[in-house]
This record gives sequence, structure tokens and C-alpha cells, in this order.
Amino acid sequence: MRILIKFFLLILIITSTKVSYGQRVDFDKEKENFSFEDDFTYYKGSPFSGTIVEHYDNRQVKVKKSYSGGKLDGDWVEFKENGQLEEKGPFNKGKKDGVWEQYNENGQLKRKGSYKEGIGEGVWEWYYKNGQLKMKGFYKDGYDDGVWVVYYENGQLEQKDSYKEGKKEGVFEFYHENGQLKIKGSYKEGKEDGVWEQYKENGQLECKGSNKEGKKDGVWEWYYDNGQLIGKGPYKEGELDGVWESYHPNGQLESKVSYKIGEKDGVWEMYNEIGQLKEKGSYKEGIMDGIWEVYYENSRLEKKGSYKDGELDGVYEWYYENGWLGEKGSYKKGEKDGVWEFYNLNGKIITTTTYRNGVQIN
Repeated sequence: MRILIKFFLLILIITSTKVSYGQRVDFDKEKENFSFEDDFTYYKGSPFSGTIVEHYDNRQVKVKKSYSGGKLDGDWVEFKENGQLEEKGPFNKGKKDGVWEQYNENGQLKRKGSYKEGIGEGVWEWYYKNGQLKMKGFYKDGYDDGVWVVYYENGQLEQKDSYKEGKKEGVFEFYHENGQLKIKGSYKEGKEDGVWEQYKENGQLECKGSNKEGKKDGVWEWYYDNGQLIGKGPYKEGELDGVWESYHPNGQLESKVSYKIGEKDGVWEMYNEIGQLKEKGSYKEGIMDGIWEVYYENSRLEKKGSYKDGELDGVYEWYYENGWLGEKGSYKKGEKDGVWEFYNLNGKIITTTTYRNGVQIN
């Protein structure tokens, strides 16, 4: 008899447990019976097991979520206000686990991927509203890993790169929407490294150069649409360093400039389209320093002066286009100072003026 009573008590306990576990509660009507603490959900003071249903103001179901022992466990299904499915997937002991899917307003799949103990794991895919694949890649322990690809809405490949433990590693490719290669390079431990090339939509090379540890390092070159060189010069640890040259579209040298650790330092020359020198001078630590000369189109000297710390300092001369001296004097810290002589077109002196700290005194 006692055995029979124990059997019925056991049946009663199991039955009552199943009813408790499978209960479905309208959260909007019973908010006051719920409490939340340390990632646990309590219902009437006990860890909740069952399904909670939340609604929009129009009583359309917003979300259905399953619990076990106070933690999310089982299916999660979320809807838009119009009843359209928005997202679904499973939980296991409070963490996302398994395949999750998210949908666009038109019902098309927007995103699909897997979780393991709350962390992204395995293949993930994203889609455009028209159903075309937008992006696809692989997660390992929550990090980007392996080849990732991105597509334009027309299905044309846009980008392809590789990852290792969340960092870009290996070849990187980026394409124009017409299918032409736009950028090609490589990464090492998440940083740009090695030769990089960039192309225009017509396939013409736009620029190329080397990177090291994420910074430009070595010679870089840029090109016009016709393939003619625009300019070239070296970088060192991401800074301009060494002699840089630029060219006119006809191939003639346009400028020649020296840099040191990102600042102009040394020779500076400018040329016109027929190769004649227009101007030359020098910089020191990014500031004009030393003799500067400017030339007319007929190659004759127009003016000549000396700079110190970025200001005119010392003898200054200006010439007529026929080559005769037009004026001569001195500067001190950027101001006219001392006797200035002025000449006519025939080279004869016509007047003299004295300055002191930029002010004419006679």
C-alpha cells in the first residue's frame, strides 16, 4: 500500500513539473509578477520555466521566448509589428546556441549564422533585400577566420580578404562594380604589408607602392588616366622621406622636392610644361631656408632672395624680363632694411630708398 502511495505521489510530482515547465505567460498582463536579477528571470519569486509572450500595443505578438530554471533556454522568435518574422534562433542555458536567422521587412532572409555558447561560430551569411548574397564569412571562437567575401547587389564580387584569429592576414582584393580590380594588397597580423596596387574602373593602374607594418614604406608611384607617371617618391615608416618628383601630363618634370621624416628638407624645384625651371630653393625642417630664385618663361632670372627661418633675410634682387636689374636691397627678418636701389629698363639707377625694420626713412 505504501509503495502504491509513493508511486502516485511521484506521478503527481512529475505531472506538476511538466505543467510548470510548459506554462505560457502573457508578460504584458503579468509584469508585476516578474523580477530580474543576475541574468535570471523570476516569476512569482521562483526561477521561471516556460514561455513568455510579449505583445505590441495592437496585441500583435512581439516576441516568444523560452526559459528553463530562470534562464533563456530553447526557441526565441521575434516578430515585427505587422506580424512579419524578424528573428529566430535557440538559446541554451542563457546563451545563443545554434543557427540564428534575421529577416528583412519583405520577408527575405537578411542574416544567418551559428552561435556556440553565445559566440559566433561557423559560416555566417548576409543578404540584400532582393535575396542576393551580400557577405559571407567564417567565425572561429567568435573571431573572423578564413576567407570573407562581399558582393555588390548585382552579384558582382566587391571584396575578398582573409582573416586569422580576428586579424586580416594574406591577400586583400577590392573590385569596382563593373568587375575590374580596384585594390590589391596583403595584410600581416592585421596590418597592411607588402606591395599594394590601386586601379581605375577602366583597369588603368592608379598608384602602387609598399607598406610595412601598416605604414607606407618604400617607393610609391601615381599615374594619370593615360598611364603617364604623375609622381613618385619614397616613404619611411609612413612619412615622406627622400626626393619626390611630379610630372606634367606630357611627361615633363613638374617638381622636385626633398623630404625628411615628413617635412620638406633640402632642394625644391618647379618646372613648366616645356621643362624650363620656374623656381628653385631649399627648405630646412619644413621652413624656407637659403637662396630662392624665380624665373621668367624665357628662362631669365626674375627675382632672387635669401630666406632664414621662413622669412626673407639678406640680399634681394628683382630683374626685368629683358635681364636688366630692376631693384636691389636687403631684408632683415622679413622686413626691408637698409639701402634699396631702383633701376630703369636700361639698367640705370633712378632712385635709392633707405628702410629700417620695414619702414621707409628717406
